Formats: sequence, structure tokens, C-alpha cells
Amino acid sequence: MGSSCLSKALTDVKRSLLTQRSVFSPVFRRQHWSGSKIITLNNSLRACWQKHPAIPYHDCRSTSNAAMAGVPQRTKIICLGLGRTGTYSLMLALKQLGYDPVYHMSTIMRKKDPAEFEKWRRLTTEPATSNDIRALLDDYAAILDYPAIMFPELLYETYPDAKYILTTRDPASWEKSVKSTLLRIKDQWKAAPYIPPLQQAIQGFQNEIINDWYHGGRLGEPQELIKHNDRVKGIIPLEKLLVYEASQGWDPLVEFLGVEKPSDPFPSVNDTASFQQMMHRIIDSLPPEPS
Repeated sequence: MGSSCLSKALTDVKRSLLTQRSVFSPVFRRQHWSGSKIITLNNSLRACWQKHPAIPYHDCRSTSNAAMAGVPQRTKIICLGLGRTGTYSLMLALKQLGYDPVYHMSTIMRKKDPAEFEKWRRLTTEPATSNDIRALLDDYAAILDYPAIMFPELLYETYPDAKYILTTRDPASWEKSVKSTLLRIKDQWKAAPYIPPLQQAIQGFQNEIINDWYHGGRLGEPQELIKHNDRVKGIIPLEKLLVYEASQGWDPLVEFLGVEKPSDPFPSVNDTASFQQMMHRIIDSLPPEPS
């Protein structure tokens, strides 16, 4: 029963093994496999199990030789800090530490699929469950930024064994950054000759869901950062939560995660000036509106 699809999935696994190291080992993955290949392999196994439930299924993303030998598996990392608190720099840092693939607002943009925003939008209009979160995020080793951070209770319910990071910054500097970036985009798009569907979806989601639904139309106000941070601190147990500023660099991060400190400098990217330059490049490169 289900022998053909199971055989295909097992063949994929065999092809990916090297000297008996798991494809899901972080070291092996960095050297030989991209995150997309791991997701593809796991989806193949999952599809087989869905067609033939009698076949035992194990989520391969969390499997490693160390885990099979009784050594604790690498824990999922979830950053619940608001946008413009250093989430992009932290994303790059986590990838450098081997937590890959990652899920961030930029991940959705790279997918170039407006339907991804609709999946999250449905969670704001219908009762959301852990199954909804798993369908969106199970394939990722680290999760950061909007839209996931708008559901901290559900994330903790779904992933109680994860390690949580709360990126933050001075509320006044956060206000200045948001107003110079996220809120400034609306005016920049008004000057664009044509807004493609993906950009329309991004802007619609930011305006209607992030700003209106989550922040009550107060995105960028200092109290919104304070309120969100207090909410997260009231949900996540202190022993599982690192309150962190990107300016602190590697030391508190690697100590919290229990990993070795890289020799490379901590990534510091996506400041206000870089964000504005990126937006100008995007708008200047837009094609004319289809006739």
C-alpha cells in the first residue's frame, strides 16, 4: 500500500545521504542542501502519508543523526519583535548560525505570491488554530517579523518547546524608523506609474492588517512597541525568552542559543537609509501599466 510514493520518498532520502550524515544536520545542510530542497523532501514524505495514513510518518525537518542517538535536536527559534527592531539583521545572523530556512516578511516577498498574504489575512477573520500555524510555518527553522508576530499566543501554543527572542529598541527611535520606512511607503507608491499585484498585496496587508487590525491604526506610535513587548513577556516563560537589541551583537544571542560565536562580525543591515534606497530602486524599476 502506497509503495510507489514511499519508494520515491525513500529514494530521495538515500540520494541525499553522505557518509551516514543526515540531510537535516545543519552542517550537512549548509554544505550540500538548500532549505528549499529540505522542504521539497519533507513535502514528498508528507504527501505519501496523507494518501496512505497507515504508513508511519515522521517530520523529517527535525530529524538528525544526533537526535536519533538521543542528543537533543536543534530547537526552533521564534522572534516576536515588531518590524524595525532589527529583525532583518537577526534573520541573517540566525542563518549564519545554521538556522535555515527562515520565515520573515522578506520571505513572502521573495516568493512573489500574493496568495501568501491571503492565508495570513484569513487568520484575522476566522478562528485560527495551531494547524493553521503549522501549515504556514512548520517548514522553517526560524520565524521572525510580521505577519507571524501578530499571533504570539498561538505561536507559543503551537511551539511550546521553541526558544523565543524579543527584539526591541528605544520606543522613540522605533517611532522615527517606522515613520521613515513602513509608513513612508504609502506616499512613495502614490508616485509610482503602476503598482503590480504583489506590491498591491503587500501594501493592502500592511495597511489593513498590520496597521489597522493589529495596531488599531497606531503603527509607529511608541506605545504600540511597549504594548506589544508587554504582551509577549506575559506569554513566554522567562527561561525561554531573550529580550534582545541587535546592537548587542553576538554574545547574548549565542549564549541564549547555546551555539559557538562566529568569527564574522554581526550583520547590521536594513537601516532607514538602506530601506529608502531599496524602495526607490523598486519603484524606478517598475514596468509601465499593461495596456
